[in-house]
Amino acid sequence: MALNTFLGAVFFVFAIYDLSCSSAKPCKNCGSVLLKHRMLNPKTDEFVLPAYECDRKGWYLDSLVIGEGVHVDIENDKTGNSIWKTYVGEYTFIDLRTRSYYEYLTFSDTAKIVDSYFEAKGGGNKRG
Repeated sequence: MALNTFLGAVFFVFAIYDLSCSSAKPCKNCGSVLLKHRMLNPKTDEFVLPAYECDRKGWYLDSLVIGEGVHVDIENDKTGNSIWKTYVGEYTFIDLRTRSYYEYLTFSDTAKIVDSYFEAKGGGNKRG
């Protein structure tokens, strides 16, 4: 009797766990993109990341796009050597239907809009 009660309780826990797990529906028109810019180094015959560049990420869903805005800081030290770093400076939300752009400093649900504008008739945004 105790074994039946134990097995019944185990079955009940697994049944609840199984019901609580749901699979996400596959998205047909969404995804992410990783833009990797590389150049061939003829001396080593390898592809290398060019100076002042970094990999960029983008996400899309139907006609909505989010892209990383990459910034570059360049400083010269006392000997004249350039020291540089690249980083994500903002995220741009693009609505392709309305041709509107919204810039955010962070990629979070509480981020505030820091800039917004519409695409010019000729195409392209203000950052190029």
